[in-house]
Amino acid sequence: FVDAGERERYGAIHELVMQLVHVGGVVVYYDTLWPADRVLQHSYYPQMRAFNHMLADDPRVLASLVPLSYGITIAIKTMNLDGPALEAAKAAKAAGEGDAKMRDLLAQRREAAVAELKAMP
Repeated sequence: FVDAGERERYGAIHELVMQLVHVGGVVVYYDTLWPADRVLQHSYYPQMRAFNHMLADDPRVLASLVPLSYGITIAIKTMNLDGPALEAAKAAKAAGEGDAKMRDLLAQRREAAVAELKAMP
């Protein structure tokens, strides 16, 4: 369960959490829809919109934004896909090079998973 005071750090926290959580693990992020601050009274966090968009694009998780309270985002880790190859694929997509590197990375992970399944007794 993540309820950090500095919501703009959720992206960095997510990357650290992905290193710690096993496949099948669930991470719940709180206050991801609109602020729980009665003083500011603004309608949404631009940072949280970007964070939810980042989760939607993250191939390692299935994420769902639940509009309860101030917004709860539930992310389920579906695969291990960490390291420099993932960062390079994300950077290529952000640079406008398309998603070919990410597709190649996912295909490699699929081949590895199939090989692991075949090796099982």
